[in-house]
Amino acid sequence: MMRLIEKLQKLRIFLIRVLNKLGILSGLNFNFSMRVNGTRFLIPLRGGSGLSHLYQWEPWMITVLKQVLPASEGLFVDVGANLGQTLVNVKSIDPNRPYIGFEPNAACLYYLEHLIDANNLIDTKVLPVGLAQATGVATLSLYNPASTDGAGSIVPDFRPSNKIYGQKLVPVFKSSDLPSDWCHGKMGILKIDIEGAEYEALAQLENIISRDRPIIIIEILPVYRPENADRLERQHKIEALLQRIRYIMYRVHTKSWKLQELHKITSIGVHDQLSDCNYVFAPIERSAELD
Repeated sequence: MMRLIEKLQKLRIFLIRVLNKLGILSGLNFNFSMRVNGTRFLIPLRGGSGLSHLYQWEPWMITVLKQVLPASEGLFVDVGANLGQTLVNVKSIDPNRPYIGFEPNAACLYYLEHLIDANNLIDTKVLPVGLAQATGVATLSLYNPASTDGAGSIVPDFRPSNKIYGQKLVPVFKSSDLPSDWCHGKMGILKIDIEGAEYEALAQLENIISRDRPIIIIEILPVYRPENADRLERQHKIEALLQRIRYIMYRVHTKSWKLQELHKITSIGVHDQLSDCNYVFAPIERSAELD
């Protein structure tokens, strides 16, 4: 029976991809049933948005979450919720896990509302803001034509050699200006994927991280060359912050995007490998859980 379900899902995904290539999906709105980690979800397709769920680019994330979720009670905080890829992964493992996301892009927020409602996800909220050093309005640059671009960044000139397809004004808050009860209870796991602004998010949440000692899953894109001074400086600031709060760094090693190992490192270093840009940070007192 499971093989039949998998074959039917692959067929439906194939048909949707064909419709997308033909340019038909942009005018259609419907929900697509699929299984993630054995759990059935309704995936909204809204004007072409939502296709990323069909590809499941990062199977390593499911493996890591299965390892860390059971031992990390409390709120799952998702900084850079985008279209809910991590939300679906988390709820496939622990449907009762309280979740709160940060997402300033209005197009993504529109989609997330449909995803949450379609699946009746409980204890799930999204704050419509990004995290920054000052409360105000930031410019979100989009590096592909999609209004929900997951590679969009609020860091000025983050990809200086890449074409900018559009820009949006988005709200950003420093943590002290957020509602005082936004982080209700203990933070168990923190995930950050925000295209260059990782240090700002970590700095804004440093007090909560120091208090609750969550596992941190984070993407830090490569520096590529030592001459990329801004990226290198941000990376050094992250390393200094982790040292200050006594966290250990692990690089996620994958093969075909499947987890091979979590490799303990002392420095992120200068490299150019996109396959080596995912990390897990653990409090020093919990590092044995990942060794």
